[in-house]
Amino acid sequence: MALEPDPAKPDDPLEAISRFITAASKAQAAQLKALRDEAGLTQEQLARRVDFSRSTVANAEGGHLKASGGFWQRADKVLNGNGVLVARYREMQDAIRRHTELLVRRVEHQHEADVQDWHERSRRAQLALSPPPDETRPADAPHDSITGAGLRISAAVLDLLRSWNEMSYSFAGRMV
Repeated sequence: MALEPDPAKPDDPLEAISRFITAASKAQAAQLKALRDEAGLTQEQLARRVDFSRSTVANAEGGHLKASGGFWQRADKVLNGNGVLVARYREMQDAIRRHTELLVRRVEHQHEADVQDWHERSRRAQLALSPPPDETRPADAPHDSITGAGLRISAAVLDLLRSWNEMSYSFAGRMV
């Protein structure tokens, strides 16, 4: 199960933070390019002055790279940004940290719900495995189960096993 925004909450906090990070990244990229242009430097010249590669500068200007704090500090100093690039970098790092915390909480909450559901299914399956009293079921009455090698597995147990398998794959997919 993918972590989708809650439709009951029109402005899901994870989505709002994601939008902020995207917008801040674009704004920081544009600010870097504007400061570089204002300084009359090429990407190659800026790269040499900040001791990073030209591709790092190009990716940062394209908003494709989450460059290190060291890059933004050096670029801010070389381009006389008066702390603007560093401040934006810190804002984005705070937002990324908050996004991660919310995501972890959401995954933990969903996992707890999955575990509770699994326990409930397990309880129902245990009840289904309990043999009914002889007087409640005629001897020739069919039952919903798979038999083989002297083992009777009820449909409830099969359903439980299927749900456990699905839950395991679902949880593993969220942790990637």
